[in-house]
Amino acid sequence: MSNPEVELQPNEHNENIQIPQSEQTERNIFTDRNMIDKDKNKKDIQNISNIYNNENAVISEEVYSDTKAFCIKVSKVLSIVLSCIVGGILFPFLLGFSYRTVHPLFYGIAVNGNTFEVYTNKLYTGGRYYLGLNNYFLTFPRSNLYVQRILISSNSYNDTNFNDISADANSINFMPNIYNIYFDNPLKIRTSDGVFLEVDFAVNFKIGISSNSTALIAQLLDIYSNFEYDYHKFVSLSLENVANNIGSQYSTEDFFTNRLIIQQNIADQLMQELEPRYIAIT
Repeated sequence: MSNPEVELQPNEHNENIQIPQSEQTERNIFTDRNMIDKDKNKKDIQNISNIYNNENAVISEEVYSDTKAFCIKVSKVLSIVLSCIVGGILFPFLLGFSYRTVHPLFYGIAVNGNTFEVYTNKLYTGGRYYLGLNNYFLTFPRSNLYVQRILISSNSYNDTNFNDISADANSINFMPNIYNIYFDNPLKIRTSDGVFLEVDFAVNFKIGISSNSTALIAQLLDIYSNFEYDYHKFVSLSLENVANNIGSQYSTEDFFTNRLIIQQNIADQLMQELEPRYIAIT
């Protein structure tokens, strides 16, 4: 039996290596396949390049419509997801800031913080209410208020800082004087015989004199428009004017012997001064 033919190839040492005929055939087939694959890849790349480089290449209307519809759906889904995430985070905070509180001893009138519109349809009493974001209450005391013009220390009243005392009371909880007390210096009254007397006064009063809620809202808003939360000062100044006018009609002795009469005259005159401003002496 004869041996198969072999091909002799020199190696780097000039030695001859015999390769079987079957192996050589397999190598040739493998090389041909590689050449075919390379040619096919080159043609595919060339076709793709031609599609992108060809100015006349047009995407079909059906493909364009499907792609556009898909993009719109994706954008809607993303918008809904992002809205849910942001809303879930912000909603508790926005809800909390939408509630406002009225102190149990105060009235409240709602105000729109964006348009500054005053809602006059309802008078709120103590409690917690939903007003909406950036809305707030104008608050007014329901109970009696007090103006005390007295000498608090043994020193001269000029050395007593009454402004600090009143400011501390007025600053509590950002409400107008939750203690409802306004301190001021004692009055110096000149009597009919030319003597100056230092007199202490205390006045109890209430703002808003109507029992009807609609009328009361109008009165409170009128007080706020004229004095804001400084109605204590207005009462104190009115008391000073009335006391000086009436005190000048009496002698020094009358202030000791007829004190009640002088006190009643001052109270009656003060009521007449305050009533047009919807402030009542109690």
